[in-house]
Amino acid sequence: MFRRFPRTLIAIMMTVSASVTGVLVASPASAHPVSWGWSDNHTLCTESWCVRSGNVVRMWQAILWVDGFDNGQGTAFIDGGYGVNTHNQTFQYQYIYIGDNQSDGEVGPITWGFAQTFCDDWISGSYTYYTYCGQPSGTRSMQMRENRSTGEWSFVNPRTGAWTGTNH
Repeated sequence: MFRRFPRTLIAIMMTVSASVTGVLVASPASAHPVSWGWSDNHTLCTESWCVRSGNVVRMWQAILWVDGFDNGQGTAFIDGGYGVNTHNQTFQYQYIYIGDNQSDGEVGPITWGFAQTFCDDWISGSYTYYTYCGQPSGTRSMQMRENRSTGEWSFVNPRTGAWTGTNH
């Protein structure tokens, strides 16, 4: 009986260790901002391994809003939660602008890279400012800026009118 105890204990410890490691690897770091090129961002989606809430989701929802993918909700669509509505609007955005074979409702490197299209940019002080005018250019727009020394992005949240960092 005593010989089985160490083997059982080792098996339990290995299972717990693997479970904890899996959780730690799957979770993106907190307070991680959008920086430099957007294609390196964490994936946004409804699954537990993705980023599902925060200001980076608000920025994506603002991009969808500019492009008219707000499901008729206006700026109320920009709530910071990546739920079914944001997933469905992202799928439609991808289907129309990126192509059927890239439509999965997740904001990964291809979708982030495609969305990093700006109509106008200028440098002022320590920031490069951008006006996102949408795909195709419409009546809505959104201001964004990139800190030239840290590469961190912020945007004017159309719902609040305030500059908002992209941490999640």
